[in-house]
Amino acid sequence: MLKVLESLNRVHFRHIVWVLAISETLHNIEEAIWLPAWSHTAGMWHPSVTAFEFRFAVIAITLLFYGVIWYFSRYGTKASRYLLGGALVIILFNVFIPHLIATIALSQYAPGAISGILFNIPVTLYLLRRGMREGFFTPRELVLGTIVFTVVAGTLLPVSFAVGRLIDSLA
Repeated sequence: MLKVLESLNRVHFRHIVWVLAISETLHNIEEAIWLPAWSHTAGMWHPSVTAFEFRFAVIAITLLFYGVIWYFSRYGTKASRYLLGGALVIILFNVFIPHLIATIALSQYAPGAISGILFNIPVTLYLLRRGMREGFFTPRELVLGTIVFTVVAGTLLPVSFAVGRLIDSLA
């Protein structure tokens, strides 16, 4: 494990962030496969969704993450640091709410919990810690970035679900 971390630490931070794209893609694939069926029994934890509607929205949010990662790795601007930091915090938070809390509250597995634990927690914690250590993020930037990213993603998700639902209803 130590050798893996040493190898990762040799890669420039603006390039290693692409590991986030891999972990979030794996997480979103797990959700895309199992969450639509689970949503019909999830009650308050997730609205009931069709497979197409959910997959459309999860593709949209995955593309948002890719865009933020690309923007940061390409330009490394202050705005890109805010967005990436906010995305990291939101991805980490998402493992706990709804995935782990829903798994406990419902006494049944909430899709996304395993990939969140195996991939998203270690990757986001590594990137947050390293980004702060190397001066890419400050606590203040992470707070502001989380607010900005929440607004962006919080706008994109309902629109994506609505568009997915509309397309699904026309099919």
